[in-house]
Amino acid sequence: MRHKCLAALIVFVLFFSVSGFISFWEIRYLTKPESNFLPKILDQSGFYGNLDELTASIFQNQSTQNNPQTEILTKLIASSLEPVYLKQQVEKNYQPFLSYLNRKTIKPEVVFDLRPFKNILRQNAPEKIENYTDEIIDKLPVCEEDIVPTDQKEQEMPACIPRNTTPDTYKQQIVKNLSPNELLKDVPDQYNLATDLKNPEKTFFKTKVVFLIFKIGFWGNLILTLILIGCLYLLSRPWWRSFLGWTGWTLIFPSGSIMLLNFFAGFMQKITADQLNLVQNKELILLLQPLLDKTTENTLALSYRLSGVILGLGIILVIISFFLPKPPPVPKPTPPVPAKS
Repeated sequence: MRHKCLAALIVFVLFFSVSGFISFWEIRYLTKPESNFLPKILDQSGFYGNLDELTASIFQNQSTQNNPQTEILTKLIASSLEPVYLKQQVEKNYQPFLSYLNRKTIKPEVVFDLRPFKNILRQNAPEKIENYTDEIIDKLPVCEEDIVPTDQKEQEMPACIPRNTTPDTYKQQIVKNLSPNELLKDVPDQYNLATDLKNPEKTFFKTKVVFLIFKIGFWGNLILTLILIGCLYLLSRPWWRSFLGWTGWTLIFPSGSIMLLNFFAGFMQKITADQLNLVQNKELILLLQPLLDKTTENTLALSYRLSGVILGLGIILVIISFFLPKPPPVPKPTPPVPAKS
């Protein structure tokens, strides 16, 4: 009876250690450089091709609250990032960056080639700045107070048309401040994260600590699980029926629970997506929806695969245990025979 209680306690602890192992394995897999998780999601969801529309949608309902120059510049940058170029830069630098966060390299060997981007921006800037400025000027209200538009590029232009300024004059001031040559004069041909960022180690310190916690959590739960399974073997020997049965159930419960939670998570994600379509900026949600759907789809598929393998292994062990001989019943102690007088 004492051994059964101890075995039940071990099985209870194993539920959490196996669940932790599955969860941390999924996180570790998603954050491994070789997984290419983020580039796959961005490619499958069509994010690269929708970046221009996504940027426009972000500002759609905020045009009277933002600095006009900031909005125009953001849209200009987004329209100058060609999908093929952006995809190449992400895929080229994704693995080196994650290798750095996983402490496999000393420095972040991330280099962005900005020359194609600069060439496209320089070619498209004059026409697109004119178009974007026209769109914004048409939506801007007249300022309630007298404001003088500034010609200092580092200062913000007001998100309204000053009373003493005509829309055309205000537009010309914005176009002047956003001159392509002025915008690109300080932009290098390449951006090297290791050399151009002042202190990469300080910047990414917290992120690297989080990645280290993922690693410790994975190996800690794995080692604890193996130790507890070893304790079950010691308690069950020499009867394999008991050992395989207990071990099988310790794998079935946590993996089955995670698969059930994943099912409800996927179901709730669909309900949430339907509710988000009712919000004010519906166009933005529709553009982000493929990215959210592909992220959920890929993470759940990964979790289903690992949990399914562990669940299947647990079921096999339980089935095998039924064909093994049962341990003999513990004989009851024979009462002592009273001595004859």
